[in-house]
Amino acid sequence: MLTVRLVSIARIGVLACCLAALVPPRALAQARAGDSDMVKIAEEFAGDVSDGRYEEAVKRFDEAMAKALPAEKLKEVWESVQTSAGSFESLGKSTTTQSKGLTTVIIPAVFKKTTLSLSISVDAEGRIAGFWIRPGGAAATYAAADYDKPDRYREKEVEFGEKPWRIKGKLTRPKGVKAAPAVVLVHGSGPHDEDETIGPNKPFRDLAGGLSSRGIAVLRYQKRTFAHAGELAKQKTITVREEVIDDALEALEFLRKQKGIDKEHIYLLGHSLGGTLAPQIAAEDKKLAGVILMAGAPRDFFEVIEEQLTYIASLPGPQQEANKKGLEEARQAMASARAPSAPPDLTLLGVPISYWREVSGYATKSPKVLGGLDCRVMVLGGGRDYQVTRADFDVYSKALKDNAGAKLKWYDNVSHLFVEGKGKSTPAEYAEPNHVSKTVVRDLADWIKGKGQQAAALS
Repeated sequence: MLTVRLVSIARIGVLACCLAALVPPRALAQARAGDSDMVKIAEEFAGDVSDGRYEEAVKRFDEAMAKALPAEKLKEVWESVQTSAGSFESLGKSTTTQSKGLTTVIIPAVFKKTTLSLSISVDAEGRIAGFWIRPGGAAATYAAADYDKPDRYREKEVEFGEKPWRIKGKLTRPKGVKAAPAVVLVHGSGPHDEDETIGPNKPFRDLAGGLSSRGIAVLRYQKRTFAHAGELAKQKTITVREEVIDDALEALEFLRKQKGIDKEHIYLLGHSLGGTLAPQIAAEDKKLAGVILMAGAPRDFFEVIEEQLTYIASLPGPQQEANKKGLEEARQAMASARAPSAPPDLTLLGVPISYWREVSGYATKSPKVLGGLDCRVMVLGGGRDYQVTRADFDVYSKALKDNAGAKLKWYDNVSHLFVEGKGKSTPAEYAEPNHVSKTVVRDLADWIKGKGQQAAALS
């Protein structure tokens, strides 16, 4: 799901601030001699931002960036990041990637609680055309969950899809199983790698290892906005179909062609935005054995966003006033968006209103689509989740009230990432290493493998 702040298109709790364009791909190359000027510009910019010289930093922006991220707003973003990630400590060694006339310099930024990646795109004229603060970095660490038993499965790198949108991913298959049931994982909002990396957390890596350890094959892949950000940036806007639906359908077709897969028992698991869109993907695929929604949102997305931002603005701390200001700005934008005379270039949290309207359209029709599916259905929600709440879960419950075979499971003690804990989670929690609940992994595996079907009534 999205918790977007000001000019970002990803979770503020995930600390991913996607500014003025889409996020560049992660594939890195060591900086070459010809890149030295671009690297210098990016490193000087990063130095200015980290030292609090915001007025100096924005002098390097191109026109679009200067409009989207003035010094005052840049300051708010950087301070907000430190609220969750801890105080800034140091910058690491730069690497670069090239895409369509832009040099993107990636600089690890070490904070007290975690390491993030600063991605700075510089155009041929030496102007900064994009700036992102993303999860992960050279010092980000991940330790496998105790339920992940790598001796029980094999993992291999795979590719699928047509050019120019070829997608890389990883397929884990259990050992000793001739035809394993299988599941495709579909990400939440924002650019994501195949692990759905969020700071030191990798929920899709948890699910892949946990499910494959229990006899289920799992395909996870890089999201298009992660793998092909440079190409997508030229389009200025992106549809939900381009962002999520098309690649999920490609992934399902690819999985059906793999050896060792039970083609009659292939499932789709969508998390957050992926869960919201899972019914639509299933309806278009028409061949799934079942669909799993983890923290999907079937309500008007403007309402969901306002609830998220209201919660964040209620949290005490040095950024509370800035968060309250962001909430009011968002409310004004949403009020304008609902007016018949809304300007075509209107944005909400730095993202075109057209995108939000499209997402909201899929979300609000998803209960009806879900109720009309012929395949099995499982819906999971968490009591600690402030991004998707019981109100969303209850909409799905109502839509499935006549489906005696549907399985709905509410976990009082898990967050939006299905991590166990106490009390309502906060954005800062995303910077703390943890794992998807062992109970959730077990329940998913049992349901996919058909165990306990006699007790599959709503719960």
